[in-house]
Amino acid sequence: MPSDVLNLPQMPAGVRLHDYLGPWLIEPSRAAAIWNHAKSIDIAQHIANSPKRNPVTGELMSYMQRVDAGGMSVATIHVCGTMMKSESSLDESCSTLILRQDVRAAMRDESIDAVAMVFDSPGGSASGTDDLADDVRRLAMTKPTVAIVEDMCASAAYYVASQCNRIVATNSTALIGSIGTIIGMYDYSKWCEQEGLEALVFVTGDLKGAGFPGADVTDEQKAYFQRIVDENQIAFDNAVMVGRGLTAEELGSVKTGEVFSADRALKLGLIDSIDRFDAAMMSIVETVTDGRETSRGANMSATLAELKGSCIGADSQFLMEQIEVEATVEQAQSAWINTLQARLQNRDEQIAKMGEDHKAAIEQLNAEHAEKVGELEQQITNIKAGVGEGETPSHDGGDGAGTKKKTLADVVRIGTNN
Repeated sequence: MPSDVLNLPQMPAGVRLHDYLGPWLIEPSRAAAIWNHAKSIDIAQHIANSPKRNPVTGELMSYMQRVDAGGMSVATIHVCGTMMKSESSLDESCSTLILRQDVRAAMRDESIDAVAMVFDSPGGSASGTDDLADDVRRLAMTKPTVAIVEDMCASAAYYVASQCNRIVATNSTALIGSIGTIIGMYDYSKWCEQEGLEALVFVTGDLKGAGFPGADVTDEQKAYFQRIVDENQIAFDNAVMVGRGLTAEELGSVKTGEVFSADRALKLGLIDSIDRFDAAMMSIVETVTDGRETSRGANMSATLAELKGSCIGADSQFLMEQIEVEATVEQAQSAWINTLQARLQNRDEQIAKMGEDHKAAIEQLNAEHAEKVGELEQQITNIKAGVGEGETPSHDGGDGAGTKKKTLADVVRIGTNN
């Protein structure tokens, strides 16, 4: 059974404190605001503010609505507030698990012609983000899917938006980007020392107690946390490069952790246009009507989603090249087939060369072996020539004339006489 038709597990009710731990993909100033708010909340009230649930079914409520426009059915999925696996009472938030359910529902529903994902989010926890991005990627390969940025689409939110066919900002002051991963913590060891406290951590491994409050944060532990951040960022980078058709160099220029205004994000290739919300929605309807995303004419340049769907396994550099030359699906497929055939031929040539190199290496080894055998045989010959059958090597008397070789028996007899 295809994975997209399976129901995702229900998120349990109540506050899940561990969702706040680990790596975060979030715009830093919003993260600081949430942290400051968390320090001042009434914990009892916080726990009482459990995730929203349908009063009838008790299930988590959906973020998806349907809009009928121009005879087309467009599903709008709202990604607003801090993104977490479960909704939070610390801030306006959305559950990545509910979003995945909505995305899969839109993919299965044949009556839905297109999808608009509406973003106003600073990002959130790394947990669950890659799974959501993967579902959006598959949705964009089956139905026109457009990301509409109302005010902010940062970090984890941009991670997901980059997988849509297009990204449209509704105003020039919208903030987009903040591509990066963060883990933050305090080192309370000096404070504990001043207060006469000592943090004792009993562990089974050097890094098991890393980050324990009051204990020293060692250089080894700092490197450990940095490694977690770096490894989490790899998936983020790959998703953006493929989704937006960026080269590694282009990504490096925007992967600074900062957010960009929509005007600058447009110039950097992070979004596709700036337009009003209603205009963006109408463009989706026109896209479906013209069949530009799902069945484009032979003379029309392919979209990124079409390229990814038709050129299976193509890398981001190839996809970007096809977009730059405005290739059609047929042209891109032909180019990708030629690329694969060239790679296959190159591989065959490499294998053949390896065979030739291997043969040459064997011949070289045989030659070296024969030379070594010759040297050993010569040594044996020299030894036999010097000793012979019971003989010792001859010695020159110093007068230029060789003396008679003594037999082994003569040597023994001389030794006995002495």
